[in-house]
Amino acid sequence: MQMGQEESKKSMGYATDYEIFGIDFCKTEGAPGKIWGVLSSLNENAQNHLEIVEVDLEQGAVKKKDLLNIRYPASKVMWSPLAPSYGQEGQLLAVTSDKLRLYAYSDAKGVALKSELKNTLLNDLSAPLTSFDWSRDKNYIVCSSIDTTCSIFDIKEEKFYKQLIAHDKEVGSDQTFDVSFNEDGNLFVTVGGDNTLRQ
Repeated sequence: MQMGQEESKKSMGYATDYEIFGIDFCKTEGAPGKIWGVLSSLNENAQNHLEIVEVDLEQGAVKKKDLLNIRYPASKVMWSPLAPSYGQEGQLLAVTSDKLRLYAYSDAKGVALKSELKNTLLNDLSAPLTSFDWSRDKNYIVCSSIDTTCSIFDIKEEKFYKQLIAHDKEVGSDQTFDVSFNEDGNLFVTVGGDNTLRQ
């Protein structure tokens, strides 16, 4: 739904059988007049979902395209900011929870896991990821974590790149809540439980 649309245009609605927690729309159109969206669920005690939908802007309709079951709730979902994505697998989609996962989606193949990335400086139990942002050149993703760190991943190479300490570790306020790249993608800022914004 676009801002500034005429009031005579149809409003859209779409219902699921799960609590919707996250949403993002594909920055490129799957077909003329249509865009893709991704919905994520929030269920702490059971299976969660990633659902791909197609929004028909002309008809004012939303249609399910694919549904993938995942174990943990996604803290954030985001399509690649540019297209086409790497290779011919389809449009790239990033999802954070216990790890950073990359999925590829196409109408022909549906949604499929492409890779799982984690901070290799940590042992098998890495801290849950709270959020992430994709650099505008789509080469890097920076993830924030509950352990005050930010991990940077090289998406083209599909590997961990670097870890930075983002916020002070204090009892009860030791989380980095959110992170965002600037427009050029050469620096990022974080906000955390220590009540600060940091670059």
